[in-house]
Amino acid sequence: MRTSTVVLLALAVAACGASKKNVRTVPPDAPLPEVSQDVIEYDVRGSTSTELRGQLDALGPEDDSGRHDAYT
Repeated sequence: MRTSTVVLLALAVAACGASKKNVRTVPPDAPLPEVSQDVIEYDVRGSTSTELRGQLDALGPEDDSGRHDAYT
């Protein structure tokens, strides 16, 4: 019984070590990433999904490829 307990414990420890992920640490003095945010609000009106979709398509922010509901 004792041998099987030791073997089982050894297998459990080995399994935990094998699942350890490769994680890259960041130095404490590393610069933080720069985040910028632009908010563009627009009012949409409609009582059906078709009307709301039409408003989003017509009024959403525009870039070189056309209008969109939002930018990410």
